[in-house]
Amino acid sequence: MSPAVAERPTPLQSAIMQESNARKRCLPRLCEKVDVDSSRGSVWQSFLVLFMVVAAVAGTLPVTTAFLSSPRQSFHRIRFLKPVQAVTESPLDSTAVNASKAPRAAADGAKKPSTQKATAQAIDIETYETNLKIAQLAEQCAKRKNVTAAIHATSLLRSMSHPDTVAYNSVIKCLAKLSPANINGSQTASNLCLVMLEEMKDIHEKQRKANLDWYDRMGADQLSEKELSAGSPRVRVKPNVRTYATVMDALARTAKIESAELAEDLMQELHDEYYETNDWAMQPNLVTYNTLLTAWAKVAGGEAAHHCLRILEVMPMTPDTISFNTVLHAVARSGWLDCGERAEGLLRSMKDEGVAANARSYTTCIDAWGQNQPGNPQRAELLLQEIEALYEETGDPQLQPNCVSYSTVINAYATSKELDKAMQAHAVFQRMRQKGIEPNPFTYNNLLNSFATSKAHPELIDMVEKVYRQMLREHLSDQVTFGIVLKACSNLFWKDVEFAPSVFREACDRGQVSSGVLWQLRQAVPAESFRELVGADQVAWGELPHKWTRNVRDDRTTRRNKRR
Repeated sequence: MSPAVAERPTPLQSAIMQESNARKRCLPRLCEKVDVDSSRGSVWQSFLVLFMVVAAVAGTLPVTTAFLSSPRQSFHRIRFLKPVQAVTESPLDSTAVNASKAPRAAADGAKKPSTQKATAQAIDIETYETNLKIAQLAEQCAKRKNVTAAIHATSLLRSMSHPDTVAYNSVIKCLAKLSPANINGSQTASNLCLVMLEEMKDIHEKQRKANLDWYDRMGADQLSEKELSAGSPRVRVKPNVRTYATVMDALARTAKIESAELAEDLMQELHDEYYETNDWAMQPNLVTYNTLLTAWAKVAGGEAAHHCLRILEVMPMTPDTISFNTVLHAVARSGWLDCGERAEGLLRSMKDEGVAANARSYTTCIDAWGQNQPGNPQRAELLLQEIEALYEETGDPQLQPNCVSYSTVINAYATSKELDKAMQAHAVFQRMRQKGIEPNPFTYNNLLNSFATSKAHPELIDMVEKVYRQMLREHLSDQVTFGIVLKACSNLFWKDVEFAPSVFREACDRGQVSSGVLWQLRQAVPAESFRELVGADQVAWGELPHKWTRNVRDDRTTRRNKRR
């Protein structure tokens, strides 16, 4: 039996065999290229070889063999290839990824006419330039509380043909910096921020639906040539985490419990949106949590402090120094009988959390001990000595006690029932001056108050008069100063009957006669002297000459008297 003769391959089989052999020959040669010039560009060459292997396996032999001639030449060829245009129709919305699902034929539709490109570029330029103007106005609002700048920024936003998220966020920032002021006498700045947020949500939902509808119609081959040329509608407006944080900041500045509750609702809404969409632009961050803490801390009271402590516990990230300082402030203003002990416990826990305490942390805890019932100024001073020692040991400027630190300890003594509080407060004041720290009006007023609320002593009268004269010389006196000095005249049984009237006349000359000064004058001088100084036996603060009250700060008591 004769041996079998192999059949000759058909032309098609020959072509397939040649293609397969060519691929097999490519792979060893590709592996040899890995070690070429390993001292330079090894990472790029490895990437290049991997690219060629994939190309060979995929069947793109002409491309592969073209790279085999010169690896370095091929590297430069790849580097300067024109990058493929990515889908950038909606940088703020994930719906643009639907373009990858559309048929290739529809994606390769007609190119946009040059006039449409020019129009799109003009829109982008106009939006960019307007955003710069609004950002400048936002900085003005932050520095000078400029209501006119906020109104102008809002007008620029309304004049934009295609506003975007940046424009809305800048205008909301303008309004937030003015909170709790009224804008145009009708709405508060915080309410306008909430209105802007709702407006952004509505616009985003409309733009998102239009974007999705365009891609659905493109997939169904229902778009006209004009619609294809124009491209998908862009999603330009979408609230993000910065939007929510700024609106929460506007609410926090009102220092109202209703605003704090609204801020917490916004935080919950932000959380829900993030976990539903997994959109990183909506992920709550440390800034949003600290803003929420501030909203509650400014309300003051026990309920607000409880909210702050709860938020601190549930934060998904490690709190920072600002977080702890805000909660410390809330505890100091809680009104709890043991607020000093709780605040110091929180201060000690910062070290366990790996968070560095600073001078403000200690000062706020000192203030809490001053608010404690009963007050504990000795514990407050021990904390001051602790931070003094830490600063001397480390030289860390963040731990350097400042004027507020010493003033807070002096105030803790002034509001306490210690018998020698005047001398203790004066000793802290002297130590402060020895360290080169200059006192401010609050320091002097706290020191005067420690004198005025102490038991009568001849030495205290001289100390009150000395501090009072020094404040006048340094132009540091205010309405609080005059009220405290008149209180000292009443409590310390001042022998000089002309001193109290002279203090009141000085307050009149400086325009610092507040309702508190008027009340303290009534306690410090006889009825005849009061009638002679004021002009009547009974007089309301609002009936006093404007010259006497022109520089009075608009405090709560003054506002109440104005309404009368």
